[in-house]
Amino acid sequence: MVWDGTTGQGAYVNWHGMTVNDWGVLHYGEIASATMDVTLSIEFAGDLTIDYTIGGDGYGDEPHTIDGEIVLEYPLRWINLNMSSGNLAPGETQDIIINFDTSDIEELLHTCDIVISSDSWDGKTIPVTLTPIINENDPQQLPASNLLSQNYPNPFNPQTIIPFSISIPAANVSLKVYNLKGQLIKTLLNEPSEPGNYQLVWDGKDDNGNEVASGIYFSNLSIDGKKHTRKMVMIK
Repeated sequence: MVWDGTTGQGAYVNWHGMTVNDWGVLHYGEIASATMDVTLSIEFAGDLTIDYTIGGDGYGDEPHTIDGEIVLEYPLRWINLNMSSGNLAPGETQDIIINFDTSDIEELLHTCDIVISSDSWDGKTIPVTLTPIINENDPQQLPASNLLSQNYPNPFNPQTIIPFSISIPAANVSLKVYNLKGQLIKTLLNEPSEPGNYQLVWDGKDDNGNEVASGIYFSNLSIDGKKHTRKMVMIK
């Protein structure tokens, strides 16, 4: 395939083949392949899903159109930051929250570097090591208080994980997503819950299954009437 320079969502690329009409031709039993190069901004975090459609000219046997998706998984799934960029005035400070997720990772040493760069001073590199240890003899550690943690990744696209903790049995627990206007976008949970640590995935869609636009959203955890709120940022 010959790329015509189009980028962004909804990019359309023609296959320039060997015919006089510049069409690609596949005869019965033949196979064609395409190579896709993806460049991500340094501010991007999270898995990337690329939907594609391959359409033919309608001649020959079905199928004439093939739909599918390519999922590029974020390589460092056990660590994420609550922010990837920002601005600081002279003398100002900013706390950066580091989230760790040890689910589905091996019990061995994991390492990475957090690199902080700036246009006004030399960059800083912070080495991070994580060694998860599984001890089946320890009783489950129940949370000491109710807590809605920061979602990760944040900013995110197309989905994000929202962790929260419940310290005592609750008759009414809800986790909902609202937009800046205070309108309900998605109900992720609405039921009684036992004590424990939980995490739910918001796929960036509303209750009707429609993808939401880029912008600021709020996760709202209500435990027997007591509410906790966090800000989330969707980017596309």
